[in-house]
Amino acid sequence: MKQIESFSTPRTKARRMTPGDIDDLASMYQNPDVMITLGGERTRAQSLESLGALIDHFDAYGFSYWIIEDQDSGAFMGRAGLKHANIDGADEVELGYGVLPEYWGKGIATELGKEIVRIGFEELGLNSIACFALPENKASIRVMEKLGFVYEKECVYKDLDHVFYRLTRERWQELQSL
Repeated sequence: MKQIESFSTPRTKARRMTPGDIDDLASMYQNPDVMITLGGERTRAQSLESLGALIDHFDAYGFSYWIIEDQDSGAFMGRAGLKHANIDGADEVELGYGVLPEYWGKGIATELGKEIVRIGFEELGLNSIACFALPENKASIRVMEKLGFVYEKECVYKDLDHVFYRLTRERWQELQSL
């Protein structure tokens, strides 16, 4: 199994999560501006549970969400990556991203998404990547569409209505040739 420990983009560096990331992750998960579109704020205990699940996912699959840091300063920016999610009874690999408000509107999620999608298709050999968001999360939907994801359906995830988008390897390869 191939493991993707780290990667970088022009403005970010990403690394595998560790238990030592709990303070940054809990702080982000308790930020109401961030969490309004990511299922609601989480307690420190819930954040620790989420971190453990993401670390376990990495151990099982060789990928998960990575910690995202500023390329220059090393400051925590958020988390992003790929993970398995059950959507309407189907196992999907989803692209997920969440960055702190001070990095919103600067193209960071798109920059990260572009590289993570490349990793998914080129390095992990995925055939399809899903992405979903709350319908009111227009910024996230814009990121999906910029990356080439195509609306497929409405779905329910964690008891909330979402819009579901998909990017296939074939479509991604076509977009790379444009």
